[in-house]
Amino acid sequence: MTKDFDRTSRYVLVSRALRAMVEPPGPIVDVGGSGGLLRELLPAYKVIQIDVAGNDCDVIGSGTALPLGTDAAAAVAALDVLEHIPESWRSPLVSEMVRVSRGPLIIAGPFASELVDTAESLVDQIYRELTGRPHRWLSEHRDYGLPNIESLYDLLDDAGLQHAEISSNPIDLWTRLQFADFVGAESGHPESLGAVHQQLLDHYLDGHDGDGPGYRQIVFAAPDVATVRTAVQASRPNPGRVSAWTTEEAIRQLDRGVARSLRDAFLHTERLRREKDQKAARMEELGIELRKASEALRRVTAERDRLGHDVDELARARNELDARSKALRSSNDRLAQQLVEAQRRLAQLEEDYRKAVAVADATRQ
Repeated sequence: MTKDFDRTSRYVLVSRALRAMVEPPGPIVDVGGSGGLLRELLPAYKVIQIDVAGNDCDVIGSGTALPLGTDAAAAVAALDVLEHIPESWRSPLVSEMVRVSRGPLIIAGPFASELVDTAESLVDQIYRELTGRPHRWLSEHRDYGLPNIESLYDLLDDAGLQHAEISSNPIDLWTRLQFADFVGAESGHPESLGAVHQQLLDHYLDGHDGDGPGYRQIVFAAPDVATVRTAVQASRPNPGRVSAWTTEEAIRQLDRGVARSLRDAFLHTERLRREKDQKAARMEELGIELRKASEALRRVTAERDRLGHDVDELARARNELDARSKALRSSNDRLAQQLVEAQRRLAQLEEDYRKAVAVADATRQ
């Protein structure tokens, strides 16, 4: 299964921090959990996914009224959640996270800034131009408004928590990544970008993902500063790694992935065009064969009709012959009767003649 860098990277960074801050088995609560990825990355921990709906969550419930007791979790995380709920729900959600966690909190997502707002507007515009419809998640960001990170800090301060944040997914890279994924999805060949996503995880995340202004901020909060520092350090063990891709190189690789996706789409379209032409030619051949078959059928039908007429004529002739034969048999029967009668009369005449001769002879004597 292809791993999406934008989604997977946040969970990789957070899972590292959780391993450093929390002893297994936890438990760790994932508010608005995404498809079991945190559980996959933390196999030694009990991860409880809570969401308002979904087949892949463990508990259905609202983040503003978590169905768990106070201090029930060793840590609570909410990744890319605040921007998808109304502003009035955000403070209650953070308060519930504080209540349920007996340890650290992790809250991640995009926060309001001119750079992020501009990037999201551009990405949404690109998506609309490609698909003809608004982007579902970005529409929610716009409708609810992105959260204010200073307001979040105030909530954490009020709860007596220390906090620090790291930046992830530089805005230029995030913008290009969204465009690449849109092109891949609309071209029907997202697999052409799959390798780039994995390479970004392997060669970019630990090196320069934190360079420059990021699209996403990951906020670590805990009762003590040491735990927060541990989380920050653990999330990126090798920042600025020399062998890692720079953001510019990552963008170049994405552009190459887009080019491959478009090439694959073009080749696929050409293949479909050739298949269409071949089918059209075959249909023409079948049309010719059908016309020939229709002409042959017409001739066969005409011959059948002619033969049918001949059969009718033969039947009539046979009936006439049968009638004549019957008449001849009747005539023969009459002639045979007449011959018998004539033979009887001839025999009678011969008998009469013999008698007459006998009488004459007797008279002369």
